[in-house]
Amino acid sequence: MGFPKDFLWGAATAAYQIEGAAYEDGKGLSVWDAFCRKENAIWNNHNGDVACDHYHRFQEDVGLMQQIGLKAYRFSISWPRVLPTGTGQINPAGLDFYDKLVDELLAAGIQPFATLFHWDFPQDLYKRGGWLNPASSDWFAKYTQVVVERMLTNEGLDRHQLGKEKTRERIRQWADSRRKTIAEQHQRLGVS
Repeated sequence: MGFPKDFLWGAATAAYQIEGAAYEDGKGLSVWDAFCRKENAIWNNHNGDVACDHYHRFQEDVGLMQQIGLKAYRFSISWPRVLPTGTGQINPAGLDFYDKLVDELLAAGIQPFATLFHWDFPQDLYKRGGWLNPASSDWFAKYTQVVVERMLTNEGLDRHQLGKEKTRERIRQWADSRRKTIAEQHQRLGVS
């Protein structure tokens, strides 16, 4: 038994677990930033402040992916890196990071698979009730719109000379979240 011809070997990561740069370039706090600050919540008080430093080393990381022959990379986008307080003001540096990551992946022949939410809920929105707040679907919809519009169109990026037909296909695979039990998991975290 073999794999289908169109099978993609790849890797997957979560923003909080790999990116680092927790307090750089305008990123807001996530529930994980807050949770990891709780005494004895995480073994040896580890946190994702630096993590694998993917935020600064993504080019090297993508080079390693290419070297080992990966054809797909599922990554998550940090909501508070894009919208530091979860709503309102957009953080251009956050969007720039993901835009450059996608460019690097495509140049290396690696198909990007983007996940919009992988547990790094904005701390400011958590304090307003998180996913249990009736407005949470509106918050997520706006965040999704900001990310998808940027990743599909590259609006406002002078460095891109691609036509709209090419830019529409930069990311073909999207997932709204890593897991579907979001409200339940956030209740268990007990982040305040």
